Amino acid sequence: MTRCDPALSVLQRADAALEELAASSSADDEQLQELLGALLEVTPLRERLHELVHALAHGHDVAITIADEALTPAQAAKRLSCSRKIINKMIHAGTLAAYRLPESDHQRIPASEVMRVLQERDERFWSPLTDLPGPESFSAALDESRRRAAAK
Repeated sequence: MTRCDPALSVLQRADAALEELAASSSADDEQLQELLGALLEVTPLRERLHELVHALAHGHDVAITIADEALTPAQAAKRLSCSRKIINKMIHAGTLAAYRLPESDHQRIPASEVMRVLQERDERFWSPLTDLPGPESFSAALDESRRRAAAK
């Protein structure tokens, strides 16, 4: 049992209770129906909470950040697990957007930019594995190999 199983269980029970309450409540009480409708509505926040609990329940690392937060190069380097020198190279190469503070040499990097770079890094890392041919291709290649061996 992971540390998030109880949270996942609570969300599932809350969903079931809301659906049961919605089915059993009288149509006369419009406010209750409106409240239940709002609670049952799939909202971006509700979806994110479900994704968060699901990820934690399966042992994934989760980072929560404010998209318009401005990070220093040192903070960005920490989040990207690299050095400040690499961050400066990325900024100069144009692969990481940054801006200078007014009347200063200090730079700031939007957290959304760091998240974009992390996502691109993950896509590049996993794409060779997700682009593998399906089982049908392997079966066809195996059949072809057997056919050639039998022809010899």
